[in-house]
Amino acid sequence: MNDVPNYIQAASGVVLVVITFWTLIVLRRYAADTKTIAANSSQQIESSQMPFITLIMKDTGWAMKNQGCGTAINIFYTRFVAEDKPPLNQWMTPMAPGEDLRVERNDANYIDKDGFMISYESLSGKKYRTTTTMLSGALNVHFAKIS
Repeated sequence: MNDVPNYIQAASGVVLVVITFWTLIVLRRYAADTKTIAANSSQQIESSQMPFITLIMKDTGWAMKNQGCGTAINIFYTRFVAEDKPPLNQWMTPMAPGEDLRVERNDANYIDKDGFMISYESLSGKKYRTTTTMLSGALNVHFAKIS
């Protein structure tokens, strides 16, 4: 009834196991690559919508400008009050890309002292901080991603 020799059946079983094992390896690599692509895609989206607020000098004085590609929300900056008082955190309205807002003269004086710090978030909730200090007459800008 069984015309196929036993060794052919055994060999075909071994071949089937090898092909199945190889298929599992390929699928595992494919799943890992897909996970990497998905992670990089979300990072690229965040980078393309990331705000970047910094100080710029305009004809009318210092201004904060969103030089990034995304809207900045929940913006706070250090506000200089008086010589004998500590600086305050001043809230400001969201800033669209390219938008700028003049900084009060007293606040601009704070650049020379301890630095001018702006904390803000992107629309996706990522937090950023830009700190501007004056070193030897030149602006030093430090940008940090907080979360």
